[in-house]
Amino acid sequence: MKRFLLRPPIVLVFVVMIWGSTFVVTKYALEQQVPPLLYIAVRYVLGSLFLLSLWRFLESKKEGARPGLFDGLFWKSLTLGILQALGIIFQVFGQLFTTASKSAFLTAFSIPLVPILGWIFYKERPKPMQLLAVLVGVGGLFLLTYPQAGVSLNIGDVFTLACAFVYGVTIITTARFSKTSYAFRLATGQTVVVTFVVLALLLMVHLLPSGSLPFFTVKEHQTWHLSIGLLLSWFYMSFVCIAIAFSLQMWAMAQMKATQSAVIFALEPVCTTLIALLAFGAAEFPKTRGIIGAVLILLAVFFSELQFTKKQQLAQASTEGR
Repeated sequence: MKRFLLRPPIVLVFVVMIWGSTFVVTKYALEQQVPPLLYIAVRYVLGSLFLLSLWRFLESKKEGARPGLFDGLFWKSLTLGILQALGIIFQVFGQLFTTASKSAFLTAFSIPLVPILGWIFYKERPKPMQLLAVLVGVGGLFLLTYPQAGVSLNIGDVFTLACAFVYGVTIITTARFSKTSYAFRLATGQTVVVTFVVLALLLMVHLLPSGSLPFFTVKEHQTWHLSIGLLLSWFYMSFVCIAIAFSLQMWAMAQMKATQSAVIFALEPVCTTLIALLAFGAAEFPKTRGIIGAVLILLAVFFSELQFTKKQQLAQASTEGR
């Protein structure tokens, strides 16, 4: 049982369940009128502190020469950090100007983009079973997340589409950069970079003349109040969703193909729907179309798991044959 739970696809499913919860938590925080950039900045500052403290503690237990956080990983951390910062900023600001259903639908475009971007950037051609899993997953995403009233683009949707593209690039780059031997260091370095990017943007918003960055300044100067609920959401988003989820995600993706990871990320709206049902009641229950979509996504994840199992079996057979 323990061996099964520590399989990279299963760990990544657990991570995606955590990511699915962030929509509900972020929705609550934004309803408290907290400035979005400030909200992101605080969660990443706290997340960086958690990860850096844990990294220092783990390094103190080792004997001999110990590498610095960015030793050999500076450019990888910088690249992934900038991509992650852009993605989260686009997503949160998109949620300010569009509906939750449209946000989920448009963000899901990152899934079919992964095999395309992987081929363009790294000449990695997905295998037929991987493409089948992607197609089934995309069909499920369409049924589950496509808004009943259709899609007419506004500025929030444009932000969200930009987020989908950035997330697609992030998935293929993470799969390319990460290795299990330094997954935790890379997760920590990436988070530190995101923190500096978001803090720099927050500083720009407050130092530049009013109106210089209209989509940012309008929301950053709104009145808000600190509450226990907001503090708890910051703790959850920083400790669970950054410190734990980033580390596990980096470890799992180091052992998987980008396309396989993307299929599992298609589970996010399914997890979001289940968590929304628990948080907000029957009003969030998907209709028949949504249930069929969720089943298709689960089938796609099953196909992806089959591919990972087959890859492991071939690798084991090759090792035993030597």
